[in-house]
Amino acid sequence: MARPTRRSVIVAFATLAGAPAAVAADDPYRGWTRARGDSALPLDVHVDTGAGMQTLGAWLGGRPAVLTLWATWCGPCLAEKPAQARMDRRLAAYGSRARILALQIYDNVDLTRGRAVLARLGAEGLTNAAAQSDAEAAFIRLLGASEIDGARTSMPWHLLVDSNGRELARSLGLMRGLGRRYTYFEDDATFAFLSELS
Repeated sequence: MARPTRRSVIVAFATLAGAPAAVAADDPYRGWTRARGDSALPLDVHVDTGAGMQTLGAWLGGRPAVLTLWATWCGPCLAEKPAQARMDRRLAAYGSRARILALQIYDNVDLTRGRAVLARLGAEGLTNAAAQSDAEAAFIRLLGASEIDGARTSMPWHLLVDSNGRELARSLGLMRGLGRRYTYFEDDATFAFLSELS
């Protein structure tokens, strides 16, 4: 009988404990937790686009996206915005249908001031909308309430969405790229993955 390796023992214990096994560096879903079953976003809730109210589904526009939930008070959210804006511009220049969309949520700052914050960060190109109260409640139901403040979720959330508005995967917190650094939205591997979404 073959002697177990250290790696096989670690993977076996992680599996028994319910933890995910290590993700290969070339796995396009690295950094994401895949959705279980049919995870539908609350597409009928409302967002303020600055040009009027729309449903979340209409705002997503039938395109694949990384939907980022952010607020002006959330330091980790703000830290990622410049890189997200650069990645979104890169996807657009390439002709990809995929976009990075910023949904301002659980914030006491209106959409105009939120966009001013993005501009100061160099992320003014990101498409931004403000969640309305029905959207805020729906995202608490979908993602769970924060342990710090039950009137909101933890932040930042990233939701990977297909062109039908179905959640493919999610990630909470700053996203790690290759080498486990917080460079997900700067990595060429991320660009390759997102540009092929449909």
